[in-house]
Amino acid sequence: MSEPARKDVFNLPDEEDDFKMQHAQIAPAEVDDLPSICFFDESMNDPKRKEWLTRCIFEEKCWVLLLDDTIVAYMVFDKSFFEHHLLRWLFVHPDHRRDGIAADLVEHLELLAMDERVFASVPEANTTMRRVLERQGWKISGTLEQVEETGSAIVYYKNM
Repeated sequence: MSEPARKDVFNLPDEEDDFKMQHAQIAPAEVDDLPSICFFDESMNDPKRKEWLTRCIFEEKCWVLLLDDTIVAYMVFDKSFFEHHLLRWLFVHPDHRRDGIAADLVEHLELLAMDERVFASVPEANTTMRRVLERQGWKISGTLEQVEETGSAIVYYKNM
């Protein structure tokens, strides 16, 4: 018996020059995805973070990116920032970084948000994610001090 198909799956166009990005899909996360996510995101070893992510999955705030039916990245966003969408978390499996996966997820958020403006909060030290957003036309809105254990967070926005 075959597994039931995922709902609301978005197929990404195959990239002929990049074998790794062939057969990519973005879909709402399902509870059964949690073990796969926990396998490559060590922050989920913290029971509170795992509980938070489980809640996000049930509340349909978490999306996964699959390559050939294997989860290689996920993001969490909601409409909690002054009634605008906020990218709260994005994580790509270490073996799949620098393949354009984070950019694909951010672009998908922009499509789903259907909002005048979207926001993201990024730790100041996360230069990779900051570059992803800046390359996609996001602008700095400001800085939040003392919200990260490792320093400040930079708030980005993009007018749609």
